[in-house]
Amino acid sequence: MGRNYMAMGILAIGLTFVLYVIAAPVEKPAPGAPAPPQGGNAATGEELPAGHPPTEQAASPQLLKLIDSLITVTKQNPNDPKVQLMLANAQYDAKLFGDAVPNYRDYLKTDPKNPDVRTDMATAMFELGLVDEAIAVLQQVAKEFDDHVNAAYNLAMFYISKRDRDSTRLWLQEVITTAPNSPQAERAKQVIEMLKSGHPPVGQSQGATK
Repeated sequence: MGRNYMAMGILAIGLTFVLYVIAAPVEKPAPGAPAPPQGGNAATGEELPAGHPPTEQAASPQLLKLIDSLITVTKQNPNDPKVQLMLANAQYDAKLFGDAVPNYRDYLKTDPKNPDVRTDMATAMFELGLVDEAIAVLQQVAKEFDDHVNAAYNLAMFYISKRDRDSTRLWLQEVITTAPNSPQAERAKQVIEMLKSGHPPVGQSQGATK
């Protein structure tokens, strides 16, 4: 009976997760980010514009149901890192950053060098106002993975919030040098031009990326 119950539960989570992935935003929103023009397609994996605002899907019933299901599964399988990471990502998308961060930390106990998860966790920290902690995490990621473009780009965004224009420009230039043809590099160039003209206002993010 127990195994049948577990199998049915996993199947239900799988179906919910498929619905969530279809509707999920491609890129994480950032605080104070301006609304972009229409663009980006979650189904095809195309990247949405920088700083896209929170979408309705971020608080959709499917997402909330998925979170509840994943919480149940993690309680039953506390040592399953894949479920832990799924839960952290879903909580991030629901803007439950205070819940997402400890789950990212738990996942990283089994995969401590993962640069993508560490970057996501740092962005969640930033959303919680833990700017210095977020910067420390990404500084280490950038040191260990000098080609991790999102880490460099997000560092620039975090430094904007600290009104540190020199560090912002340094990391924006790092993005351009490391991946000159990437979407992040295009954004970096735009932000550099904005900084030259006094925009965006000091302390406003242009959208950290995942």
